[in-house]
Amino acid sequence: NYRGITLLSCIGKLFTSVLNSRLYSYLTNENILGNEQAGFRPKHSTLDHIFALHILSKSYIDQNKQLFCAFVDYSKAFDFIDRTYLWQKLIASDINGKVFDVIKSMYENAKSHVSFKNTLSNQFPCEVGVRQGENLSPLLFAIYLNDFNTFLSERYNGLSNTTESISNELHIYLQIFCLLYADDTLVLAESAIELQKALDSLHTYCNKWALNINIDKTKVIIFSKGRIRRFKSFKLGDNSIDVVDDYVYLGTTFNYNGTFNKAKAKQALQARKASYSLITRIKQLNLTLEVSIELFERLIIPILLYGSEIWGFECPKQLQAMFNKTMRKFLKLHKFTPMCMINGELGLKDISEYIENRMMNFWYNIATGIENKVSSVLYKWIKVLHDQNKYKSAWIEKVKTTLDITEMPNLFHDTTSVNKSCFKNNIKVRLEDVYAKRWSDSVFNNGA
Repeated sequence: NYRGITLLSCIGKLFTSVLNSRLYSYLTNENILGNEQAGFRPKHSTLDHIFALHILSKSYIDQNKQLFCAFVDYSKAFDFIDRTYLWQKLIASDINGKVFDVIKSMYENAKSHVSFKNTLSNQFPCEVGVRQGENLSPLLFAIYLNDFNTFLSERYNGLSNTTESISNELHIYLQIFCLLYADDTLVLAESAIELQKALDSLHTYCNKWALNINIDKTKVIIFSKGRIRRFKSFKLGDNSIDVVDDYVYLGTTFNYNGTFNKAKAKQALQARKASYSLITRIKQLNLTLEVSIELFERLIIPILLYGSEIWGFECPKQLQAMFNKTMRKFLKLHKFTPMCMINGELGLKDISEYIENRMMNFWYNIATGIENKVSSVLYKWIKVLHDQNKYKSAWIEKVKTTLDITEMPNLFHDTTSVNKSCFKNNIKVRLEDVYAKRWSDSVFNNGA
């Protein structure tokens, strides 16, 4: 399972970086790149689509409806793009002239080597795919898949109920058929029949544009309040697609019932493994306590809390327990040593403080960011429903509560009074004050 890496000169990398920037600006200004694509785009991240799927799945579950989702895995998508089709899609996107000629010339007569045990093979032609690790490749792949959403829209209804509700509440017309993050593809439907239509369309699209799907890794989740028992598998061509209870989407585990218990367990396990490796390395290098704590915050916390911007409204008890156990082991303390004492001595933060800080910064980004971004539209939609008592979102409620305890409740309805850097600093400082008070209370209670 080896993949080639593109080796370019520094000047070549600089050139493709400039070309990528100019091409992206053109696609954005001309509104060519679909909003469903969030991969490798400025002011977009995996969190946007994780949030979008959470909001969509919970809205259907809480209405006693089902949301059918197919998680599609392509087989080495970047490596097997048909370049002839890629040139067609570039031209169809009005990318022509000198820019087109430059991109095409980069791939003409492309050759590769294989290096193995200090031996270098002869050159051989490389006639398919886009270059791995090259600045322009993600955008070229996004252009290659850019017509997928339109292709689906001509063959099934997508999330028509959500489209209607958003249109009624926000007067914004947002059709949702799929969510794309580079080659990570999620197809959504409101019924089994509709999802099968979507999968049939996906099969047709892949055959037309020479894309290969990894059947073993492509799965379906039916989001619902209760487990769907004995549901027959879906078909993708002649192959069956299994219905599963959970799936790791963009690094976060989604469960059919909308809870994130498995997501938190996964992050805790990964963080535990990473922390043991770090502790071993710290001992080998005989690092100081201050440096060790800094390494924990920079290396372990991001692993432990990946995706907490979305699932952080749920109780982080198991994550706090994992962190507490790890810190006691590292410091060689008794397992019943109060964490409030350890936190006070070392200046450690409570896991909940990290989570709330991350949640609030993500909230500010989608509340004030690109207006037509899928995550931003879905946030505004669910906020309106929440304000009108038509729907209660635990995520929205957590945001409101955090703004209340940090004495910034007015920001929930009006974010124009503070810029991003100011908000980021304010929320950090005010959360520190809140948790300092809680720490003081816990010390008093432990002392009592």
